[in-house]
Amino acid sequence: MKFWRLAKEVLLSVLGNVLYFLSFFIPKNEKLWVFGGLLGEGYNDNSKYFFEHLYKTKKDVEAVWITQNSDIVSQLREKGYKSYLGYSFKGCWIVMRAGAAVISHSRVRDLKPFTITSKVKFIQLWHGIPLKKIEFDDKVFFNKQSFVNQTGFFVMKILVPGFRRRFDMMIASSQEDRDNFSSAFQLGKHKIKITGYPRNDEIIASANRKSDTGTAKKILYVPTFRGVEKSDFNLFDKYHFDSQSINEFLKERKIFLYIKLHPYNKPSQNFFKKIKLCSNLVFYEENDIYNSLGAFDMLITDYSSIYFDYLLLNRPVIFTPFDYDEYVKKDREFYYKYDEVTPGPKARNWDDVVKYVSMFFDNPDEYNDFRKAIADKFHFYKDSDSSERVYKE
Repeated sequence: MKFWRLAKEVLLSVLGNVLYFLSFFIPKNEKLWVFGGLLGEGYNDNSKYFFEHLYKTKKDVEAVWITQNSDIVSQLREKGYKSYLGYSFKGCWIVMRAGAAVISHSRVRDLKPFTITSKVKFIQLWHGIPLKKIEFDDKVFFNKQSFVNQTGFFVMKILVPGFRRRFDMMIASSQEDRDNFSSAFQLGKHKIKITGYPRNDEIIASANRKSDTGTAKKILYVPTFRGVEKSDFNLFDKYHFDSQSINEFLKERKIFLYIKLHPYNKPSQNFFKKIKLCSNLVFYEENDIYNSLGAFDMLITDYSSIYFDYLLLNRPVIFTPFDYDEYVKKDREFYYKYDEVTPGPKARNWDDVVKYVSMFFDNPDEYNDFRKAIADKFHFYKDSDSSERVYKE
């Protein structure tokens, strides 16, 4: 975070504090629920799918999406949803009157201004079953942050009451991640409800959707975030990714490989140009993957928790821990021994990936029992009723 961004955050926090304290004196409407996600800039994940579930099925709740992105406001209004910019007059007023606030990422950045006092139900839906250590359990990622970032976090923790606000409720998909969330957020287990994730309702619903590639197969590559925000992603050329030869392999087998990088990582311009020249290699451009995840025949990932969700479909997963030793040292530690919870072959480079893709298309039941065992361990529910369970809680 550059200095000017830090200064802007501090100034907005001061404004937010004024509104926060005013909010104590404003009556709350327990039927008015505000939603936010992805640091106030995105519309995706569990908060999105729960928000849409309420709009479609619950007439006793007024759901409003709060964002810092004017494009999202326009898009949602076109669909008939209610949405406002957080720092607009109407947006501030709605957030200050809300009886419940629902988020899926950062406690103070998903909803701005943060006016969630103790009079408001504060609900954290989170954005994945934790494989990597997070929040208070994380001893690697925060410590590697720059002095400016660490200082900014320390200052914000003092200035912004939201950093000290505990959740009234959090959701989990199993006892496993309830235990991890309790430790990570220092939250009593009685406040963490095993409901399943709203976004997984969409995965199950999308499982039988018609593919846009006809009879050709589709594979999705989703690596996890690494480094710092907006950092380069360099796991292609470094690990033998030959775009031309891989593209020829895909064409021969009638496969399309979609590449979806984390929004905080970006490929080099040279790599981007190479992919654009390939017929069967495609950058997945949509921000939200969950409404189409069920259309993919296979998943490739390294440490992204998306594979836990994908296991609900019981389809092949290839794991690519190319930089495992470096990752656990510089980025994140894990809650589990990696090999014990990753039900699929482990590729050392892209040559291995190609080999394992062939293996799975010849024998898709390989690792089937292992996949089912891990799915049972991390998903108490395997239906499409998670949003309804969250609502009832």
